[in-house]
This record gives sequence, C-alpha cells and structure tokens, in this order.
Amino acid sequence: MPNGWKESRLGDLFGKRSSPGLSGLPTVSVTLDRGLVLRENLDRKMETTLEPHQHLLVKSGDIAYNMMRMWQGALGLADFDCMVSPAYVVCEPKDKNVNSKFFYYLFKSPALIKKFKNSSRGLTEDRLRLYYDDFGEIRVKLPSSIQEQEKIAKILSTWDEAIEKLGQLEIQIAKTIQFFSLKAFENSGKRKIKISDALEFLRDGTHGTHANMDSGIPLLSAKDIGADGNITMNAPRLISEEEYRKIQSKYEINAGDVLLTIVGTIGRVAIVPEGLGRFSVQRSVAILRPSTRYRSDYLYYYLRSDLIQKRLKKSANASAQAGIYLGELAKLEIEELDIKEQEQVIKKLKVLDRRLYLTTAIRLNLQNQKQGLMQQLLTGKKRVKV
Repeated sequence: MPNGWKESRLGDLFGKRSSPGLSGLPTVSVTLDRGLVLRENLDRKMETTLEPHQHLLVKSGDIAYNMMRMWQGALGLADFDCMVSPAYVVCEPKDKNVNSKFFYYLFKSPALIKKFKNSSRGLTEDRLRLYYDDFGEIRVKLPSSIQEQEKIAKILSTWDEAIEKLGQLEIQIAKTIQFFSLKAFENSGKRKIKISDALEFLRDGTHGTHANMDSGIPLLSAKDIGADGNITMNAPRLISEEEYRKIQSKYEINAGDVLLTIVGTIGRVAIVPEGLGRFSVQRSVAILRPSTRYRSDYLYYYLRSDLIQKRLKKSANASAQAGIYLGELAKLEIEELDIKEQEQVIKKLKVLDRRLYLTTAIRLNLQNQKQGLMQQLLTGKKRVKV
C-alpha cells in the first residue's frame, strides 16, 4: 500500500441516488466512449415516453453507469444537474473527501474494469449486470488526502483537454477535405465524362475457386485493402503459380493501378505502389487503370471523396448481393481536367491528408501516454506533490 493511501469499499464512498428527475432538467445517456451525452446529441436518436419524475436525478459530481455495460467502461461524470433513464445506476459521493473526477478515471482503468466484470451477474457476457449492491462491495485503493485525489484528477483532465483539442482539429481538417473535394470533384464547372472514358480498363478480380497454398502468390480480397489507403500483405491467402497464371492470363496488375473494394466492405481505395510484387485479387476488389489523361492519385482522391463514397454505398445497398456491379461503377461521372489541373487538386489534398495523418498520430500517441500515466498515478506508483 502506498504511503498515505487507504483501502475502502466503494459502498463506503458512494451512495445510490434514487431521487426522481425534475421537470426542466436535460436528459442524458451514458455512452461507452463519451461519458454522459445529451440525448438529443446522440447519433442514434432515442425517444422516451417517460415523464421527468420517472427518470433518475443526477446531480453535478455524481457518476452514472450503465449496469449492463459497466464491465466495458460505460459510465459518465456529471458536471451539471440532469436526468437519466431508470435503467442506469446513479452514484453520489458520500462526503467531501471523495473527488468524483478521480474516481471517474479510476473506474476507467483496466484494473477496475476487470473488477466490474468479475462482480457483474449473468450467465453470458451480453447478460452481465453490475448492480449497486455488488458495486458497493468492490474494494479500491485511493489517496487518503482529497488534495492528492484532486491533483491526480487535474493532471489527467489536462491530458484529456489536449486530446479533445486534437480531436476537434481532426474534425476541422476532415471538413476542409470534404469541402475542397466537393468543389474539386463536383462543382468545378468543368465538363463531366463517364469514369469508363477516363480508364484504360475496369474489371474485377477472379470469380473462380482456388485452392489455398502454404506458399505461393497472394490472392487479396477487400479485407486486405486498408481504410488508410494501404494494401496489407499480413498473412494473405496464397495460391499456386499455376492458378495465378490462369487468373492473370489476359492482364497484369501494375504499379499505379487503383484498387476499389466493391463487395463486403464498400469503397476502400488504394494505389498499387512500386515494388509490391505479384498478386491477384478476388471479385470483391475492382481494378481501375487510368488512361494517360488521368493521374492515379487524382482517381484515388476522387473515389475517396465523400460524394462518391455515398454514391458507392447507395449503389451497393440497391444491389441484391450488397455489392457494386462494374456496369454501375462505369457510369460514375468524373470531372474532365487536364493533367496540370489534376496535379493542383492532388497537391492540395496531399497536404490536407498529411496534416490529418499527423494530427491523428499525435492524438493517438497522447492517448497511449495518458493510459500509461493513469496506471502510474491511480496506483500510487507515481506520486504527486500536494
């Protein structure tokens, strides 16, 4: 036990608030990754027929949790008075020596998540529930000093604020990309042609059945095309040299070809890089080879644009097999730009893409660092001055 720390039952630190909701208070929901969220701000709108008094009151400083998903970390800290569904559990601090924000972070730690799961009741994971009485019996270690709890919470909050700002910057960059793409690929004022007229050829991968081999030539599918635009070769399916030659008897996949997933995961795009080596693709992947009048990068960004992605998914949903037929794909219209104009679009989007990539990488790095810091601070391995 760290010096100046103690062990307590959660039931000695938090009581169960059962007060009814009050008219005029906002209704919130408990989410897995965003804590408490106003119900009207949820991506999936949820209607309720409950009157305010049939909800549970949540006071600022309370922690509300979803008893069916607490073992996954579904909880939130209230920073204003509100109401929640009676299906949730509302925990109120029992005295001034409990800093709710400290416990919010503690409850999000892997060690406590494991304890929540072990204390939940149910025969299967989808039926697990953490009732307040079982929650109250869980024992935790914490600083005896409220000042140390507050300092730890403040440090972790500072990291969260930095991560949140980076997340907002990512959204802004993504919106800029979306706006510029719409202007470049839809509203440029240029004449449009069918995409088939901008290609040397358009075809999908093999429809045949091929034996798997322990060694051989990769046969890629939609799962091997990453959302980040990369082609992954991590343990791909392999076929024999003979099968490969049969598939590729009339064409080869070349560097600069553009791959588009058209079955299963719809709309992922990648450019075949130099030096990747030989491979074939299954029918879930289409191969688009641009003519000399079009740059591969331009076609890549065109297919990744929000407008075209929506059209692809709409076309796939209209298909009986939940895929995109090549005939439908060939009907897409693309702006008729000369090479210089295409390069201007490519240059702008590459700069924005790079900015988004770096911002995301920094945010993810901060999240990883914060997780390590949480483990140190919330166990007393790293002490803070108070």
